[in-house]
Amino acid sequence: MKYSVEIADQIVAVDIRPLGTGRYQIKVGDGPVQVVDGTHQGTLVHLVAHGQSASVHLTEVKTGLHAHTKGTRSQLSVMDSRAARRRAREKASSLGGGNAVVCSPMPGRVVSILVEADEVVKTGQGIAIVEAMKMENELHAEIDGTVSQIHVKAGDLVDGQAKLVTLTPS
Repeated sequence: MKYSVEIADQIVAVDIRPLGTGRYQIKVGDGPVQVVDGTHQGTLVHLVAHGQSASVHLTEVKTGLHAHTKGTRSQLSVMDSRAARRRAREKASSLGGGNAVVCSPMPGRVVSILVEADEVVKTGQGIAIVEAMKMENELHAEIDGTVSQIHVKAGDLVDGQAKLVTLTPS
């Protein structure tokens, strides 16, 4: 199962796959894939990985979900991919502009890159096309800028939130 989790004002992709009773394969963001043993009882989650264990107590409050572990409390927000994209756009808008990095909204295959390095682009211009769940999605520039880096090529398989193109703001 794929989730997007906002913690400490960062949105991170989390992929959890059950491997059998109490064992899970977990990938957080760009980190390595890990296998953990996990149990939960009500709001208490206990994880064991690489000989180390951690217990997390989850509480739901009006402002979201809080995770308490080792004397630390963190506010979390677990979102589906659509909510994560909306939240990322809201954050970009609150920073006074769009995002300079065009990312894939979900796992898929890059159909084409519509720009070239050093090309000047305008807000709303098509940047890339990604096919996901048998649908092609054209991704657009959120800012005026110049293409400074193209991270992928047509045919590449990408994860959700993978960087496709980086723009330098004008």
